[in-house]
Amino acid sequence: MMTWSRFIGVSLVMLMLAGITHAKKDEGPTEVTGISYYKLDPKIITNVKSDSPTRAGYVQVKIHIMGADSNTKEALEHHTPYVRDIIITELGQHSKSKLRSPVGQAQVRRKLTRQLQQFMEREREEVSVENVLITEIVVE
Repeated sequence: MMTWSRFIGVSLVMLMLAGITHAKKDEGPTEVTGISYYKLDPKIITNVKSDSPTRAGYVQVKIHIMGADSNTKEALEHHTPYVRDIIITELGQHSKSKLRSPVGQAQVRRKLTRQLQQFMEREREEVSVENVLITEIVVE
């Protein structure tokens, strides 16, 4: 049979071990990358060049824009209408088959990244657009 003093001693040891285990989980450096993501909401739906002259084409995309820091996100939020216009205009210049292919999507992403970087420079925004990510795409 366990005495009260022994019970309290065992309980204290268990609590100390639990505290040490918990402290070890919290230790270690936390790395902050500074990267921010801006989600264009709502999704963009626009016409694209059709592969067939008798049938219209459209694309629906969900876009996230990666910036070097939170200032980029703030600048993108401020210029959202123009950012959306850049994306819609660029997407409309491509065919359905190009937007369906991974190579075509990569080309569009690179071109959009360059266009957004140039726009931010023209607006004298001291921010850096790192990448445009197409996180969802439907081509019809």
